[in-house]
Amino acid sequence: LDWMNGQHIRRFGPDEFFDKVIKWLEKDAKSMKTFDPEFDETRVDLFLSKKEILKQALPLIQERITKFSDIFEYLDFFFNSPTPENVDISKSKHTKEEFDALVPNVYNAINNLSEPWSHEEWETVMRKIADESNWKHGDAFMCLRLMIVGSPCSPPLFESLTIKKKDEVLSRIKNWQ
Repeated sequence: LDWMNGQHIRRFGPDEFFDKVIKWLEKDAKSMKTFDPEFDETRVDLFLSKKEILKQALPLIQERITKFSDIFEYLDFFFNSPTPENVDISKSKHTKEEFDALVPNVYNAINNLSEPWSHEEWETVMRKIADESNWKHGDAFMCLRLMIVGSPCSPPLFESLTIKKKDEVLSRIKNWQ
């Protein structure tokens, strides 16, 4: 059933997908509390109050979700900043000390980038930091993902970062220093 739902979701054009998600949020999303007593209904209101971000972010996850309720898992980081206490840095494949040593380098490199963000700039900077730190590129990207998203799973990282504002990205990285 999930597979079939996912196929149906992928058939929508971006505008239609956005409209259907908004309609679901307005009419049906709060009923999730019936099936999941721990579901926080205020998330629905938060997502509805940030439609401009949803409009940009939904295309990034349309191929990844199987039901509309998956948007909370995939997009929550756009609205709620992760904290070091709530993130499992073992997903970075490095020790806390190694992770912590990389954070200032990431902060400084990102701080020196100009807006608007571009995928190429982010990737080049992160690859350079990885090389200088003797990290695998994927591990450095995971470090950035954990600082910004708080999870190893998210929409495409660089595309997500283009939606965020530089001061918000830097603030999240600074939380790790």
